[in-house]
Amino acid sequence: LEVTVRQTRPQEHNWAMQVTANE
Repeated sequence: LEVTVRQTRPQEHNWAMQVTANE
């Protein structure tokens, strides 16, 4: 699933990862 999300929406995936790291 992660790979698919990164391929379809790399920007959104990066944002989600940043939010998780921030939290």
